[in-house]
Amino acid sequence: MRLDLGFDVWIGQRIRLAEVDTPPLKEDGGEEALAYVRDQLAKAQKIVIRTSKEDLHGRFVGHVFYSLDERMEWGRVYRDGRWLNQELLDRGAGPGLLTTLKGGNRNRKEEGMLSVLLRILKKFGVSMEERLVIYISRNMVEVLNVDTGLVVNGTPLSPFTTSRLLIGEFDPALELIRALITKVRSNRVLKPFLHVIVQPIDLVDGGVSSVEKRTFAELGFQSGATLVLLSFERSSKLSKAEALEILEPRGRGGF
Repeated sequence: MRLDLGFDVWIGQRIRLAEVDTPPLKEDGGEEALAYVRDQLAKAQKIVIRTSKEDLHGRFVGHVFYSLDERMEWGRVYRDGRWLNQELLDRGAGPGLLTTLKGGNRNRKEEGMLSVLLRILKKFGVSMEERLVIYISRNMVEVLNVDTGLVVNGTPLSPFTTSRLLIGEFDPALELIRALITKVRSNRVLKPFLHVIVQPIDLVDGGVSSVEKRTFAELGFQSGATLVLLSFERSSKLSKAEALEILEPRGRGGF
């Protein structure tokens, strides 16, 4: 892609779509996924890219937001535009149960090396990862530490739920989640990597829009998580055992 850096400065850069795992081009589904991306970006009038860091191949890992309406303001493209990563996940290019978003996606070699390091640390009783579930209901948040079983909950200083949206006001929800995470963390000195599942409990029966998904993801990232999983499949809370199964290492070398 050619990226506008401002001040009439452009750069050509390869972008790796975060957490999207499409088949290789020579396998079933690979050509279809590539064709979909090319088709959507060819029709896009405005594109906004949120990147984190480069992978070992020099590609930026990021999320791509776009609009088919050239009149949409740039700020709205990110807030209200279409989300290419999410569209590919919805088409089957990722986990079926969860929408998975990583704050800095690593490739398999990096993940494998980090997994080895974490296992060595665990042998000496040092854990560098902590797993939480954040349950969000109407003006109420509950946080479960999956590793210790500790549960805390609370209500915001001012309501974050509106008549139409579970998170109608972002800042009160974020402030409450940050406070509860501080209470539930087992190691406040080393501050291990946070891997969280964000599960909305209320106002999800009619489905969740891409804007709402982005809001829940941002709540996780801005609360300090390096890995955020979003679960919308049901209104009943995930159990500790279910959360452990979801957050355990999977076949792609993740955590």
